[in-house]
Amino acid sequence: MGKPFLTIRQQVELLEKRGMETDSETPTILRREGYYSVVNGYKDPFIDRGATARAGDDRYVRDAKFSDMYALFEFDRSLRELTFHYLIRAESTAKTAVAYCFSDVHRDRDAYLLQDCYCTRDEYARAGMNAARYADEISGLVSNPVKDATE
Repeated sequence: MGKPFLTIRQQVELLEKRGMETDSETPTILRREGYYSVVNGYKDPFIDRGATARAGDDRYVRDAKFSDMYALFEFDRSLRELTFHYLIRAESTAKTAVAYCFSDVHRDRDAYLLQDCYCTRDEYARAGMNAARYADEISGLVSNPVKDATE
């Protein structure tokens, strides 16, 4: 079931009805960014769980401000842009390393076309189990950096 169309003014009124403080910039932000992108994407820290359960629709905590929600949206956007920049570089480096290593081991010009140059399903499954184990180890290091550094 789709949501009914609401004008920008109606969107602002809906936020206010649910306990969100708005200001003169709210309509401009909603028009530029969209209700769904800002509100539905970043409302969780501002939701009053008990009031929401009682009302049957979203209710915000006391003193929740749209400007704070939008600040969280902007922070996340900046963080995504920053990480994307470095992720693209890391991806390029990984692709180059994989291509180099593959070509070093498989010297034939069309080796990348040969199925024998790749893992079998069983080998792939075993490698996946090892990858999961390594991911668990890395997760442990990340969650306990001080403890692990002293060992």
